[in-house]
Amino acid sequence: MTIILERHTIPDKGRLDISLNVSTDIKISAEEARRKVNGFVISNISNLMMGDHQVGLVIRERIYWRVIVNHTLPGFGAIGKVGEIDVDVETGKVEEPSAEKIEEMKRRAKALASSYPLDTSPSR
Repeated sequence: MTIILERHTIPDKGRLDISLNVSTDIKISAEEARRKVNGFVISNISNLMMGDHQVGLVIRERIYWRVIVNHTLPGFGAIGKVGEIDVDVETGKVEEPSAEKIEEMKRRAKALASSYPLDTSPSR
């Protein structure tokens, strides 16, 4: 699992000291977070996107599960990352991406799909 510390300034070179003492009650599992993201993307973005099983932990002002969102195609499965969505580990609230981020996810999905054949049905 990856842990991401956001909003910390890290120098290009030199000494880096990080002291971290974080406590929270994880009430939503990584798998539950992935399912919540899947529901969000299917309802709000595309039925051809889904959350990846590799979920990271993000520490900001609160702690979140970060779920990578992949574009999928029938017969191919996941073909590439289009974005990521965070879910609060305590409340289970999906941090909805902005309209701009959603449009960027759609653009990435279109670019990924354009490199695949038009007939995406499985070969027989």
